[in-house]
Amino acid sequence: MRILFSVPLALSIVASLFAAPVVAQQTSPANQAAPERPQVVSRFDEQTVRYLLEDVQANWQVERSPDGGLTYRASAPGGLNFVAAPRSCGTEVGCVGLVLVALFDDVQVDDAARLDAFINGHNDKFPTAKVMRDAQGMIALQAYINAAYGISYRNAQAQLLVFGQDISALARALAEFEQSQ
Repeated sequence: MRILFSVPLALSIVASLFAAPVVAQQTSPANQAAPERPQVVSRFDEQTVRYLLEDVQANWQVERSPDGGLTYRASAPGGLNFVAAPRSCGTEVGCVGLVLVALFDDVQVDDAARLDAFINGHNDKFPTAKVMRDAQGMIALQAYINAAYGISYRNAQAQLLVFGQDISALARALAEFEQSQ
């Protein structure tokens, strides 16, 4: 089982996140003082997403879809690979949601019913992100940060950190599950 970073998605729910050309690569300079972070997040604009990714020490590439939407392909310490994409966008309020997705490929499980039971159990045990799979065995972990009525920056940051913990927990659980077959 690998945590996948750059593959075409078979899951229709998250397929649109990966259909964009690379625009730029970003990293946070290690010796530069961090600019003042906002106290409240009411939309996920480029600056807010960049701050959140910097705060988890991620490297990322920004991709723009044909309709102008942005997707951030990110990697963080510990081998964590994920995408972040602002969603629920309006012309007046901007994007009030941030979708987070991590993909897992090459999950070697012969019994689909057993895998479904594992996924359902994992979703019950770790309710902060949802695990999904497609018929070919691609597994996706998805979370959503909602800032529609404003949330503290620290809350948005904490939700991103929890998603990283969810990626690690799912990777470990999938490895154990594969070995138990």
